[in-house]
Amino acid sequence: MNDAMAHRWWVGVVLGLGLLVCTASEVSAEGTVAGPHFSDATLQAFVIAALRVGNLIDSWQPIIDAAPTLEDKARLKQAADARMSVVIKAGSTISVGDYQAVRRRAESDPALQERLSSILQGAVEQR
Repeated sequence: MNDAMAHRWWVGVVLGLGLLVCTASEVSAEGTVAGPHFSDATLQAFVIAALRVGNLIDSWQPIIDAAPTLEDKARLKQAADARMSVVIKAGSTISVGDYQAVRRRAESDPALQERLSSILQGAVEQR
C-alpha cells in the first residue's frame, strides 16, 4: 500500500463514511483524552482499532445497503454501532471515547491526519 492509498483508506475508515457513530453517552462516559495533542501510544491504539473498524464497515455496509426499509437500515446501523464498540475495546488500549476524540480531531486537523497516516503506513509495512 503506497502513502496515497494508505491516507485515503484511513480517511475513509477514520471518518467512518457516515456509517458508525457512537452515542454521545459513550463518548462522554469514556472520553478522557484532552488537550491538543495525543500520545504516540494513543494514536497507535487508534490505528489498530481503526483497522478493525474498517473490517467491520466492510462486512456491515453491504448488509445495511441491502436492507429493504429505512427502519431495517436504522436497526442494522444500531447493531453495527454496538459491534463497533466491542471491536474497538477488544484487545486494544483505547476506549471508545478516546477513539472518537481522535476521530473527531482528525476530521479537521491535517497534521493529525498525517501522523495517523504515518503510523498506518508503518503498521502495513510490518505485516
